[in-house]
Amino acid sequence: MKNYEKSKKLFNAIGEVGDDKIEKSEENPNYVGNGIELRRIKFFSPQIAGMMAAALVLVAGTVFMMNVLKPDDVSTTTDTGTSAVTTTADAANTNNTTQTPPATDKLQILNPSFDGGIGGYESYRAYDINDLENGNPWVIDNDLTTLPVFRNKLATNQYGFVENPMTAEELREKAIKVADALGLTDYEVLNFPTQEQIDQAIEKLTYGGMEPSEEALQAYTGPLFATVRFNSEDDENVIEIWNDGITLVITPENMENSANENIIKKLDKIVGLSDKITVRIRLGQETGYDEFQNAATDGDDVNTDIDTNSYTYDKGIDLSNHHNFSYYDLTAEEAREVTLFLLEWSGNITNIENPGVNTFAHLDMYGRQVRLWYSVFENSGTLTEKILNWNFNNMAFSPNEAGELSLIKKNYTDLSDKIGDYPIISASEAQRLLLDGKSLTNAYVDGNGLNAGDLARVELIYRANANEEVFMPYYKFYVKYSETSFDSTVETIKEYVAFYVPAISGDYLEIDNPLYIER
Repeated sequence: MKNYEKSKKLFNAIGEVGDDKIEKSEENPNYVGNGIELRRIKFFSPQIAGMMAAALVLVAGTVFMMNVLKPDDVSTTTDTGTSAVTTTADAANTNNTTQTPPATDKLQILNPSFDGGIGGYESYRAYDINDLENGNPWVIDNDLTTLPVFRNKLATNQYGFVENPMTAEELREKAIKVADALGLTDYEVLNFPTQEQIDQAIEKLTYGGMEPSEEALQAYTGPLFATVRFNSEDDENVIEIWNDGITLVITPENMENSANENIIKKLDKIVGLSDKITVRIRLGQETGYDEFQNAATDGDDVNTDIDTNSYTYDKGIDLSNHHNFSYYDLTAEEAREVTLFLLEWSGNITNIENPGVNTFAHLDMYGRQVRLWYSVFENSGTLTEKILNWNFNNMAFSPNEAGELSLIKKNYTDLSDKIGDYPIISASEAQRLLLDGKSLTNAYVDGNGLNAGDLARVELIYRANANEEVFMPYYKFYVKYSETSFDSTVETIKEYVAFYVPAISGDYLEIDNPLYIER
C-alpha cells in the first residue's frame, strides 16, 4: 500500500477510534504507533527475528564488522587497577550516580535513550560470525580518545512524528521547488491532511470534553506531507515531500516519459533539497511463487510434497543483463560488484570518491542467505569521518522478489547540531562492563549472566534510529545465544544477540533506563 493511501486511511480511521483507545493513548505513550514509516524493527520471537533482522540493519545503522573476539581477548576480570575502567564502571550504575566532570569541561551529561521495543529481542543468524561482514570502518586497534555526539534535529516523539515539523505552506513551497527542479510542468500540489480531515480529528480527540496533549493534536492534525501529482489523476505518479525526506514513485509513465526523461537520471537536480531521498520503483504488478520442498521417507520410498505460496510484488528495473542482483545467495564479491555498478548507474548523486561497501547478509529461518540492502559510503578521511559516513551518510539499493531494482535511497543525517567531543572508553573496558552485567539490551539473560566464551564480536556504532534524542557511540557486542540444526547433514545455524554498552566515559553518563541491566 502506498504511503499516501496508508496515511489517508490512518486519518479517515480517526472517526472510528473508540474513546477508550484515545484515553489509553494518553496513559501509555507506546500505544499509538507510527503510521508513517517503520522507524525500528521490533522482534517478537526468535523466528521473526531470523526473518526480519536484516531489515533492521540499515534503519538502525547497527550491523556487523570483522572484530571477532578470540579467547585471548576476553577477560573476566573487572578490577584491573586502571582508574579509567573503575571510574567508568562505577559511574554507569543503576543508581544513576555520576562523578562531577572537571571544572574545565563544558560537556553536558548524557542519558542514553535506548528503546528496546515492546517485546522480543534483536538477533542475527549465521553459520559463523565471520559470515556477517558489513564494511564497518571501525577497527578494534585504534587511537581514538574522543568521538562527537550530536542532537538529532529530526527526533520523533512517541507518535513517530518529528518534534518541529514544517508548516503546510513550507511543505508546499518545498514541493514546488522539487517539481521545478525535475522539470515537471503538468502537476498539482496537495497538502495532507486536508482541512476536513483535521476538523474530524479535532472533533474526535476533544469528544466529551477531553483535552488531548499538544503532541497528540500535532500527531493527528499537523501537516504530514505535500504531494506532487503529475501525469496522472490517481496516486500512481507522485512525489511526497515529508519533514524528513522526499519520496519519488517511479512508474512506467515517468520512467521513460519523453517529457520528463528518466526521473532516476535527474536525481542530482534535487539532491541539495533534502537529506533523505527515497525512490520507489513500480513498473507494474507481477505474481511470484515460493516453493518449499518437504521430503518424507516411507521405507525405501521417498514422498516429496511441494508447498507453494503465491505473492504479488511491484515490478522493478531488470539488471540481469549487467549483474546478478537478488535477496538470496550472492557471493560477497558479486554483491560488491553490483553495488558499485548501481552507484555509477544512478549517477553517484552523493559524489562518493572512495566507496566503501556494506552488503550485509544474514540467514533467514530457512537457512537462506538474505541481503535486503546493498549500500555504499564515503570511506575516506579520518577514522572518525569514516565512522560517521558509515552510520549516517550512504546510498542504498534494494531488490524485489524477482531480483529487480525496486528501491534507491540516499541517506544523509544532519549532524550540524553538535553537542561536543566526548572522551570514550576502550572496547576492552566496555567488555568488562558487559561481563559485569552493565549493558543495554532487550534480550533475556538468566541470573548467571553472560559467559565470556559466548562473546563473538564487538563493533563501534552510532544508534541512528529516528527516536534517538542524541546520536552517541556505543559498543555493540554480539553474544552467541542459541544453535539450531534442521538436518544432521546441514551446518548448525548460530543465533547472535545484541548487547549495547555506551562508548562515552561514565563521567558524562547518567543512565536512567529500565533496559539498563545490572545483574
